[in-house]
Amino acid sequence: MSTSEAILVLIGGGHASGKKSGARILEEQLKLKFKDESLKIVMKDMEQYMSIDPKKTGSRSPYQFNFSDTKNDLEVLMNSDCDVIILYGLYALYDVEIVSMATVRVYIDCDADVRLGRWIKRDVLAAHSGKDRGTLELLKKAEKDKLEKLLDSYLTYSRSEMNTYIQDTKERADVILPKGADIAGFTLIIDGLQSLLIQKLEDSMHAATELQGQSARSYSTSSLNRETVIQNIKMLTPEPSVMSLTNDNFSNKNQIFYDAS
Repeated sequence: MSTSEAILVLIGGGHASGKKSGARILEEQLKLKFKDESLKIVMKDMEQYMSIDPKKTGSRSPYQFNFSDTKNDLEVLMNSDCDVIILYGLYALYDVEIVSMATVRVYIDCDADVRLGRWIKRDVLAAHSGKDRGTLELLKKAEKDKLEKLLDSYLTYSRSEMNTYIQDTKERADVILPKGADIAGFTLIIDGLQSLLIQKLEDSMHAATELQGQSARSYSTSSLNRETVIQNIKMLTPEPSVMSLTNDNFSNKNQIFYDAS
C-alpha cells in the first residue's frame, strides 16, 4: 500500500505500564480498521537495541540503549514499503531525534503500585499457569527468590530510572493514556491517523493507475502531516474528566489526556 514515508508511532511509559500491550492493541485495531487493505505494520521493541547486562541486575538506564542504531533502522523502514511503524519501550520518547521523526507520540501512564503489581504478576506468577501440581511445587520454591530479585531490581534501579529518565519523557507525548493500555484511547489515535492512511491508500492507487497508462483520477492533494493528525485526535477527544484535570502534567496544552471515565 505504501507510496510515501511510513507513519511512525512511538509508545513510551514506565516499567510494566502496558507498552507492549498497547502496541499490540494498536496493531490489531489498525488491521481491523483497514481489513480490506494490505496494510503493512512493523513493530519494534526498544529492547532490541539494548546492550546485554552481564550481571543481570535488571538495570534499564538510557545509556544501555543504542539510539543511533534505532534511528538508522527507523529511517530505513520509513522509506521502505511499510505503512506504519510502532516503536515501543521505556525510552521510546527519550531521544530527541527519534521523537522528531514520529507522527504520533504516546505515553502510557500508570500508578507505580499498579505497575509493580503487574510486573510481579507477569514475571513471577505467570509461570504457574497451566502447570501440574508437581511442577507447581517446584515453581513455588523458586518464587520467593524471583520475587526478592524483582523487588531488589525495582528498588535499586527501576524506581530511580523512572524518576530520573522516564517520567520526564511524558512531556514529549502528544497523547497520554492515564489508565494504562486503554483500547478506547488507542481507537481514538487510530481515528486521528485514519485520514493520513486513507491519503496513503489513494496515493498508492493513483500511482498504480499512472503505471498502467490510464487517465489519472482526481485526488486530494492536501498535506496531511503530523499537525493535521494531532488536530484530528484533539477534535475526537472527549472533554477531560475531573480526574484528568487534576493530573499534574495537564498544564501542557500540547498534550491530549484521554480518560474514558
